[in-house]
Amino acid sequence: MEGQDESKRVVIYNLDDGTTQELTKGSYPIWSPDGRRIAFIRDLDMDYRESLFIIDVDGENLRRLTDDDADSSCAEWHPDSSRIAFSSGREGEIHVIDVDSGVLNQVTETHYKDWCPIWSPAAG
Repeated sequence: MEGQDESKRVVIYNLDDGTTQELTKGSYPIWSPDGRRIAFIRDLDMDYRESLFIIDVDGENLRRLTDDDADSSCAEWHPDSSRIAFSSGREGEIHVIDVDSGVLNQVTETHYKDWCPIWSPAAG
């Protein structure tokens, strides 16, 4: 995609044989707990508005999850791989997006900026 930072890439590196597989352009990748997908951040237009994406570990099914004027950062998969919590520039709050439906919910509302959520291992 034109305009994006060509130096940021999502790559799988095999520690056993030293091979690499470049999946796509992006940064801050995080594996889903079920091992099927990787969430990552990408700035498409070099305008410092970063969006949340997912891709299958085989490089297929690239999908943009957030598409607006607010930044998305600090993605964290739910333990069952169905949702992703992330920091949002929308209101400086934490949001959760359902990976399959795309339904987005704001889960914090404070007078402070909330950043880098993390799920409890017992989250249900």
